[in-house]
Amino acid sequence: MLSDDIDVADRLTGTSTISKIKTIDTKFLVNLYVDLQTFSNEVKKFFQNIILGQRLSSIISLSPNIRIELTNILDETLLSLTDQCRKNLKNLVIEQLIDRCNETLHSIQEIPRMYRKTNREAPSKPSNSIIATFRHLQAFSNDYSGTILTEDECKQFQTIAMEEITKNYYELCSEILSSVRKMEDSIQRLRRVRESSKALSSMTQSMTTSSTASLTDDNKIRMQIQHDVNAYTTELKNLDIQIESSNKLTILNEESRLQI
Repeated sequence: MLSDDIDVADRLTGTSTISKIKTIDTKFLVNLYVDLQTFSNEVKKFFQNIILGQRLSSIISLSPNIRIELTNILDETLLSLTDQCRKNLKNLVIEQLIDRCNETLHSIQEIPRMYRKTNREAPSKPSNSIIATFRHLQAFSNDYSGTILTEDECKQFQTIAMEEITKNYYELCSEILSSVRKMEDSIQRLRRVRESSKALSSMTQSMTTSSTASLTDDNKIRMQIQHDVNAYTTELKNLDIQIESSNKLTILNEESRLQI
């Protein structure tokens, strides 16, 4: 138990050497993030109303500049005490949101297996993993936006998280599309070798049929990715999240469309 407390404290102060993040309740982290700001605000009020307004009023009346100097010292002290802790808490919350979404998106890698040599019908809707990913984001908004966090703070948490999630999603889809292209290139090379030999004409016919089926499966894979990318883009707009890495979604959309 003590080691767990030390680990949390280390992460808040930025001194931890442990790379693996321990699971901490998200609501606890968000509340602590907000409480630190509340603590800072209350200390400032107490300092202005009690310390400066009552205890040191006679001194301040003789030298008004003292109020400004003491206030600046307090602000700097509070900033050094709470600012880094709040940043680390914010990063912890965002990392948890990223991990949750990336774990859901990981099933995207199953798309080739779903369509290759399975005679499955062509896809007509996005994968469940896309819908589930944005459920995590919507749940975060429902739990904290306008209640514990301000709407702007919540949107900032989501935006930072989605930058990293989108980069990961792009890498997953790019890997699938690259694999599809490599398989097609390999099949095309085999076809050319077969077709160059008249003695193997019967095998050529067989290979052509197999290639056509394989290409159809690959097209289904691309179609599924295209449905997913379109849904991903739409959900981002619905949540009013604007990210710099959205250009990666455009690239994926173009790559999947051009190869169908």
